Amino acid sequence: MQKSTFADLDLNDAHFFTEVVRRGSFSAVARAANLPVSTVSRHVARLEARLGVVLLARTTRRVSLTDAGRMYHEHAARAIDELETAQRLVHDLGSSPKGRVRITAPLGILRRVWPAVTEFLTTYPDMTVDFEANDRMLDLVEAGFDLAIRTGPLVDSSLVARKLFEGTNGLFASRAYLTRRGTPRRAQDLVDHACIVVPKRGSERVTWSLTEGKKTVRISVRGRVSASELSLAHLAALDGHGIVQLPTHFAATESSTRRQLVRVLPAVDAGRVPVWLVHPASRALPAGVRAMVEHLVKSAPTLFAVKPD
Repeated sequence: MQKSTFADLDLNDAHFFTEVVRRGSFSAVARAANLPVSTVSRHVARLEARLGVVLLARTTRRVSLTDAGRMYHEHAARAIDELETAQRLVHDLGSSPKGRVRITAPLGILRRVWPAVTEFLTTYPDMTVDFEANDRMLDLVEAGFDLAIRTGPLVDSSLVARKLFEGTNGLFASRAYLTRRGTPRRAQDLVDHACIVVPKRGSERVTWSLTEGKKTVRISVRGRVSASELSLAHLAALDGHGIVQLPTHFAATESSTRRQLVRVLPAVDAGRVPVWLVHPASRALPAGVRAMVEHLVKSAPTLFAVKPD
């Protein structure tokens, strides 16, 4: 059998093969491409003939990859993806960004970056932006998001991260709560106070790591209110339900003149909180997404600045 060379390859054949794997059937690919099933089948059969191997095991109900098919798909899908990306990037050269950007972030962060998004939409009239307020660590590729804004340590090493800001955490409470329950004088006093907690997923207990002078203490805190997101914890604190740990820039922005939180234990270091803009590393960014990244990074010092009292 004559060895197949790159010159023999029809990229359409490889494309239809990867699409069959992605969509799970020949008919699904045919419907998406508005082609007869026989055309899709012919492309895959021709690819198999040129390679001299069976790539897909076909039954009346389903198709599945053979060992050779699995190996070929691993490399072919990546190559086709890179070619599509290259074509898109070249097409984007010299043209104003257009298209859609999908972003997921906690609600408080989305409210924080909104002025920059408004400016972005004014600058790029052909762009649209989809937001989802979500504090969960989603798989961005699987969920279909271009960008995410996350706080705290990053645990997913497959993401490309740009740091937007790094601030500090502080402890806050309403004046009504402090009048009713008293003001803590040292970190250990927190065990006798109601604390509003934002638990990590899958964890029932919450521990605050606090540095007082040269000593770091870990305080197990509890209270009647647990919130899944900082904005909700902030509202609970405003209504007098306890002491809350918040980024200082967040507390300063979210509190109005009439309803303000008081900084508790200001000499206690409650840790630093980085804010990251992340995106999948698997492919080059479309022009519109790239423009949004650069705009948010450029705007971050203003967006996250804490105004003096």
